[in-house]
Amino acid sequence: MSQLASKIESMYDHELSLDGRAAFQYSLLRSVLRKDLTIGDFPAVLFFNPGRVHSVMADVSDETLAHRQCFLCPEGLEDKQQTYLFGKGVQPEQAHYDGTYAIRVNPFPIFAPHFTLSSVQHEPQQIAGHYNDMLRFTTDLPEYTVFYNGARCGASAPDHMHFQAIRTGNLPLQVYVDTHRRLPDFCPSARWIQADNIQDMHARSFALVEEFSRIVQPPTCPQALPPRPDKADFNIISWYNGQYNTVVLFRRQSRPACFFAEKPEERILISPGAVEMCGVAIVSTAEDFHRLTPDKFKQIITEVSITAQENHNMTIR
Repeated sequence: MSQLASKIESMYDHELSLDGRAAFQYSLLRSVLRKDLTIGDFPAVLFFNPGRVHSVMADVSDETLAHRQCFLCPEGLEDKQQTYLFGKGVQPEQAHYDGTYAIRVNPFPIFAPHFTLSSVQHEPQQIAGHYNDMLRFTTDLPEYTVFYNGARCGASAPDHMHFQAIRTGNLPLQVYVDTHRRLPDFCPSARWIQADNIQDMHARSFALVEEFSRIVQPPTCPQALPPRPDKADFNIISWYNGQYNTVVLFRRQSRPACFFAEKPEERILISPGAVEMCGVAIVSTAEDFHRLTPDKFKQIITEVSITAQENHNMTIR
């Protein structure tokens, strides 16, 4: 196990022993129901997790954000939440990080363990200037997949820059790419970038950053979400398995039409973030668990994504 993984998993074990909010929320994972949602050759899954209702239903409007305490800032933490500071100015051996991050146990987990990696500065959720940090986290946490939710693409804290980290192997998309060395049809808006033909690790990282900067541009299609400099519309996952891998999933909209359906029998409360875009559907009601079929899940992902043609036509600089 890597040094950083050992430290934060020790923090995780300690926090769960304190009998606080995290201990309760992680205990709920033992009763989560799971169902296979195989779509073609893609092994999607469905979780019924009532503990995620706050994330699924999160109101992230500008008005709400302006009047609530940020839960990633020290003032918004629960009493028993632990913090492991990591980055420049904290640990000299890790001074290559561009900023300092606070690593904490995610109090509303999807998997165990589940961490948030948040900037110590209260700054907007935007990947610009932070993708290097994402790659370096994957290097120092090779056991983990790091993911990013754009401010309008599943982030519950769009006003505070953060990543999340879960054990590699939990996301069907990541497993599929590692196994088949290609993207599945399930993800029409995805771009996979890697650096596997360069020996030097730093050169590989630099090459990936260059490629990332070329593809992460606003889609040329007029139907896509209007570009805003503080709210890039995509989800990202990155992992390191001897080479750097990043998948960017470009988005058209935040939530599908079924989330807002007036008829109860047509309503499915699902709010796709990186985890859903990678093949793990999460619902917080029993009705939605029985209502969501493989075809419906595929329809939802297609609806909130740009099309394959729009992906192909995007400007690459």
